[in-house]
Amino acid sequence: MQRWVTEEPQAPPLTEGILRLLVLFFLAFVLEAIAILGFQRPLSGLALSFGPEFNPTQILTHIFLNGAPTFGGVLTLLIEGLMLWVFGSEIERLWGPYHFLKLFLAGIAGAMVTSAAAGLTLMPGLSIAGAAPGLAAVLLTYAVLWPERRGLLLFMIPMKIRWLILVILILMAIPSLESVLQVSGGALGGALFLYYYIRKGNPTYTERVSESPGLMERWNEFRRKRRLEKKRREIERRIDLKDEVDRILDKISKTGMKSLSRKEKDLLDTASKEL
Repeated sequence: MQRWVTEEPQAPPLTEGILRLLVLFFLAFVLEAIAILGFQRPLSGLALSFGPEFNPTQILTHIFLNGAPTFGGVLTLLIEGLMLWVFGSEIERLWGPYHFLKLFLAGIAGAMVTSAAAGLTLMPGLSIAGAAPGLAAVLLTYAVLWPERRGLLLFMIPMKIRWLILVILILMAIPSLESVLQVSGGALGGALFLYYYIRKGNPTYTERVSESPGLMERWNEFRRKRRLEKKRREIERRIDLKDEVDRILDKISKTGMKSLSRKEKDLLDTASKEL
């Protein structure tokens, strides 16, 4: 009997630039955990400080600091990595790894500017760390390029991407004033880079929007394939049932009803109701 084969739903592609960033952040987190737990040496000196403790190397090192290796730190790393993969991979596929990296760094630079303005005026000694500004730039860019797509808040509540990403950015900024400065600065840096990128005549979303479905489109496609798979199994069950009925009827024509087992009689009764 011929069997139907249905294609499994595809996850967002893991692009080369995103993979490299995720590996770097994971390795940095492991090294930070070893330094804190193994050698009792916190790495707060590597955070970008806007005060007497400023060191030029902090401009690079602060990006890879994730904080104490606690459950919250691990969860933050996983969630930020997941969002970078889901939202950043499509931008990188469209723009290429070079321009995607510039977008990510533009978010970092934007946060450095806003935090420096606050640290040198209203909040002396302010320090920042982490890659949240780069992620904020990526999220804002995705919302601008594909605002009408639909996603799932908390994997349950459907809403348009522009509102979903706005909620995510607000949640990212809630923990502290430093978070507000980083997220807002990262979003500002991403917006400025996106404006520059479009002004230079580079492609935005129109060339490939149909090739890469959004989160809601992927979910609807998954549900459609599940329904098709259920129908396929039901059709095959009915075909198998019909084949079995034909065999029993052939047996009856040769040896009579008395030769049937109880199971075969029950099967005939079931088939009479379904077929």
